[in-house]
Amino acid sequence: MDLFVIDPQNKVILVVENKAGAMHYEDQLDVYRDSFGTLVADNPGLRDYHHVFIALDREFDGEDCDQRPCANYWLHLGYDWLKISATRALMHVSRGNSAAKLVVSYCNRQ
Repeated sequence: MDLFVIDPQNKVILVVENKAGAMHYEDQLDVYRDSFGTLVADNPGLRDYHHVFIALDREFDGEDCDQRPCANYWLHLGYDWLKISATRALMHVSRGNSAAKLVVSYCNRQ
């Protein structure tokens, strides 16, 4: 998995697999999902959290979402949302939220 975000305030975990133009494969996504299940089972503090599996692809145009690998578990997204997220994170950084620097860094690299 490329990015694993835990939000304790909202009790949400984001599991992100990022492919910059490469294909997502069902076997790989299934392994990541199974590994996440093992991680949660081994960490009782995470059992009450909701979780979201996100498959990012720079080339994804929003078409044929239901035809993508593991579409019943993974949310397939393109990069359109990154600019908005980076702008919002920059605002938080300017307010002294150093954790938002991670989001800004990630968005800029992509």
